[in-house]
Amino acid sequence: MKILFLSQYFPPEMGAPSARVSELCRYWAEKGEEVTIVTAFPNHPTGRIFPGYEGQWFQREETDGCTVLRSWIYVTPNRGFFKRVICFLSFMVSSIWTSLFKAGKCDLVIATSPQIFCGLAGWVVSCLKRTPFV
Repeated sequence: MKILFLSQYFPPEMGAPSARVSELCRYWAEKGEEVTIVTAFPNHPTGRIFPGYEGQWFQREETDGCTVLRSWIYVTPNRGFFKRVICFLSFMVSSIWTSLFKAGKCDLVIATSPQIFCGLAGWVVSCLKRTPFV
């Protein structure tokens, strides 16, 4: 099965969302599933892109048997409602674009949503790819 997983947070970022996504995807890959993760460039919690990831719009990498597609995001420290919403919306748009034009075919779309915009992106992608959404 080809699984497409959208999550704004993924290692090397620390925290529950990135750890949960990383462990689930690694488990599925070990069981023989083809897993692609669409995520942002790491920036949490500082609001700055981590060293080695700066100055890019898109990056493909392999980790733990999974393909990781990193897409652009408007980064900001966790200060102010408006800037955070812009950050979330920027990932929503870039993750939809990355999922449609870089990720290839999938059998299932999964999105984890500490905020609603990632879930909306997953739903849009599943509708456009005509695949089930979790």
